[in-house]
Amino acid sequence: MAELPLLRQSERAAFKRCNWAWYQSYVRGLQPLLEQKDAAEFGTLFHIALAEYYLPGTERGPHPAETWDRLASDYVATIKVSEYANDELVSKWVDFHQLGLDLADAYIDRYDGDPHWEVLDAERRFRVAIPDVRVPRLESEKGRRGYTAICNLVGTFDLCVRDLNDGYVKMVDHKTTNVITTHHLTLDEQASTYIAVATHALREQGLIGPKDVVKGMEYNFIKRAPLDDRPRDEKGLARNKPNKSHYIDHCSHLPGFNPKWTLAEMSKFASANGIGPVYGDVSANQNGDNFMRYFVPRTPKERQRQIVRISEEARVMDDVRHGRLPLLKTPQRDCNWCKFFPLCELDESGGDTEYFIETTMKRADPYADHRDGADNSKKVGG
Repeated sequence: MAELPLLRQSERAAFKRCNWAWYQSYVRGLQPLLEQKDAAEFGTLFHIALAEYYLPGTERGPHPAETWDRLASDYVATIKVSEYANDELVSKWVDFHQLGLDLADAYIDRYDGDPHWEVLDAERRFRVAIPDVRVPRLESEKGRRGYTAICNLVGTFDLCVRDLNDGYVKMVDHKTTNVITTHHLTLDEQASTYIAVATHALREQGLIGPKDVVKGMEYNFIKRAPLDDRPRDEKGLARNKPNKSHYIDHCSHLPGFNPKWTLAEMSKFASANGIGPVYGDVSANQNGDNFMRYFVPRTPKERQRQIVRISEEARVMDDVRHGRLPLLKTPQRDCNWCKFFPLCELDESGGDTEYFIETTMKRADPYADHRDGADNSKKVGG
């Protein structure tokens, strides 16, 4: 078991996007010395703050804002976010530390501690042997069945809970993102993978009983953006800022009103005469909420299909890793976002890649969190 190669879920996605980039990161263990980590670091720290909050059981730990303040108070940084202003998506830079505090406070206001969740554990690491589907299952003389493993799938469950409303065991995956989208989640492989192995992993760790089954994954979206402070009408619809025409519609019948006034003068006049609130047009984008929960179930057949896919991908990875299959690149229009883009360009031109690696990169173990005896980097103590 110990000699089996380790495999991470994020690694599977990296391999399918570009074999060559996967090889640099997961086989050679290369990482740029200097990385732009604001967005990734924001998500990491928010995960830790939630891990401290969701203690095992129904009691809750320190407010996430308190943990965030301790972890991020020394971050002298801004982070790029997007928000809607008068139906236009605009980018802006906001304070890294303050954004986390605002979102943590709003998160607790929204969910009020999730009293329906009995927490089994947070940031729970797992290791599950994946069978080699090419090898027939083994059966002993006593009728016990076994299999030949091809790899150890390792990872970390953000949150494992028993939902007291329906009694189901569920995985919860925290997603800090700049845009909330759900259309892809029916085929999302992270949910498929974690659900496929979670029942076995949690039973082996003694967190659930022999008859308990993980029913699915609840995505816990936290949009990495300023809180939506757009005014909302009596129907709850977000409204744009009013312009002069809106004030004229509301105030033109009042004596003393002058349609040639500035917008500020019209606003002052409306307030003085008890007119308001005066809204602008209904915003075309009503998805301003910073939070969403989205549950994704998986059937037994879907879970089994995912195990087969993991096994097949692990075999192909091993063939590429050991040179039995060629190491291929996947050039795309967004390659410039890849952290290995400069190295890839140099490799294409036949330049001195080894010198470039020595001067601009470092070695890092992509499986460090899952080695025997390793600290958990996703908890405060780690």
